[in-house]
Amino acid sequence: MNYREKAMMIVEVMEMLEKGSSTEECLCRLFEVKEKQINSKEDKSDSKVENAAVSKNAVHMLTVKECMEVVGGIKEHTLRQLLLQKKIPSIRCGEGKRGEFLVCREDLIACFENLGKSA
Repeated sequence: MNYREKAMMIVEVMEMLEKGSSTEECLCRLFEVKEKQINSKEDKSDSKVENAAVSKNAVHMLTVKECMEVVGGIKEHTLRQLLLQKKIPSIRCGEGKRGEFLVCREDLIACFENLGKSA
């Protein structure tokens, strides 16, 4: 519940009290709101689980800088040279030489694991 929703809830409870509602009725209203909030969080967590299952099958594409973070210890120039030499599978987004390289995370890791075995 964000700040605005909390403020609106306080105003609603105060109006209930001014109209002569009992404290018990106000508390019941607060509990109703809290229950709705908990149920909505559960619904969101269920959808996150479903999204996580879908995202496990999703392909994670990385930019050159992100590839450097994943691999570690490799310079940007070296990585770009490997991409240009097609030693690492990639696609190019954009037009011509200005296009940005995108590399599948799994392919990148597999490529460097194979390089380590052949050395």
